[in-house]
Amino acid sequence: MALQSLARVEWAFGERIKELSRLYGIAHITQEPGITCDEALQKIVELLPPAWQFCDSACARVVLDGHQFATANFGHTHVSQEGKATDDVMTSISKPSFRTR
Repeated sequence: MALQSLARVEWAFGERIKELSRLYGIAHITQEPGITCDEALQKIVELLPPAWQFCDSACARVVLDGHQFATANFGHTHVSQEGKATDDVMTSISKPSFRTR
């Protein structure tokens, strides 16, 4: 029983490491000098699937103001996770460090 518990803790720890590494990656992307909002969002979308539990079959898409940013393997399936951005997220995405085209 103790080994099963330890295995669950190790698995959960590995999942948190994947998630945190993606968050650090997103932070680095937003700090790239001269990156546009569109470029940043596409890079961020590419970082998302490896953070999910079933990363081999995961894909991602962000739609913002009618613009779509998606991984190359994106497709609609019967299983999905969806969320809406808040005003705080929108403010962070459109911060002045992003250049516009």
